[in-house]
Parts: sequence; structure tokens; C-alpha cells
Amino acid sequence: MDSLHKLKIAEQLLNDEKYQEAYAAYLSLAEDGQLDAQIMVGWMKENAQGVSRDLAGALEWYRKAAERESPVAQFHLGAILMQTGAHSEALSWYEKAAVIEYMPAVYRLAWAYESGTGTPTDKDHALDLFKQNARRGHLPSKMVLAKKMLRGTQGSLMRPCGIYQVLKTYLLTILIAWRDIRDDRVRI
Repeated sequence: MDSLHKLKIAEQLLNDEKYQEAYAAYLSLAEDGQLDAQIMVGWMKENAQGVSRDLAGALEWYRKAAERESPVAQFHLGAILMQTGAHSEALSWYEKAAVIEYMPAVYRLAWAYESGTGTPTDKDHALDLFKQNARRGHLPSKMVLAKKMLRGTQGSLMRPCGIYQVLKTYLLTILIAWRDIRDDRVRI
């Protein structure tokens, strides 16, 4: 049986909420070097699905996949590092994923610049990142921009446009998430 077929079986076990069996299937594939399985083992360890919560183990698997240039793994690795206070390392992983325009990583990077978390505050750069991401269809980035309009940070004449954009973005988010909650356009 090839690894792609084994991966589909693991995914079906996860969808069927057979978490321990799914974890075992993903772990076997991850140990054989299957990239998507390495990410899933990290995710399952991070979220206590089929195994007890283990952030150190999640970091290990995400790092293996991130070093193989997976933007998804780079994003997840950055997220855990940010939570644990390793801001500068987290930002470097977000930046690697952002270079290839992985929308959730660009979003997190923009917020780091907006808030000054792990980097000097640079609201102009943050705004540019939100705009770039919004043009690619990232709905949380569109929502940030819409709320800025609504607050009048782009001029009081933009407030009505902000109301429209907030409502439009909420509806689009619901529609896309309804179809596939894992769609990168809705992930933060």
C-alpha cells in the first residue's frame, strides 16, 4: 500500500473521530518522512487529538516539516513559538511562510508589526501586509481593513464603506467556512 493511500486512510480515521487510530496511522507515515503526516502528528499533539497534549512533541514534528519548506508547518511552528514567548524565532518562521504568500502566516506577521510583538511596531508595514493578503482573498485581513474604515482611520468618509465591507466579509466568511473550515482564506 503506497503512502498516499495510507494518508487517505489516516484522514478518514480522523474524520470518523477515531483519534487514537488516526494518530497511530499518521505517526507511522510521519516516521517514514511523509510531510503531510508530520504536520498532522504535530497538530494532533498540539490539540490533544488521539494523544495527550504535548507542545514539545508538536514543536518537534512541526520543525521537521518546516525545515522541509512546508509553509503550513512554518505557520504552526511560528504560532506555538509565539505562544511560548519565543517571538523572534516565531517571526522568522512566519516570514518564511509569508515569502510564498501563505495567507495565515502573512496575517500573523502583520499583527506582529501592528502590535510590536517581537519586532518594533510598524503600522504602515502591517497595513501593507493586511492589504496584500486581502487582495489575495484572505477574509480576516479584509475584516481588519474594514474595521479600520469603520473606525475612521482612513477618513470619516470611508465609514459607510467600512460598514458595507464588514457585513460583506462576515457573510463571505460564513459561506466559505461552511464549505471548508480549513480553507486558508478563513484561517488566522
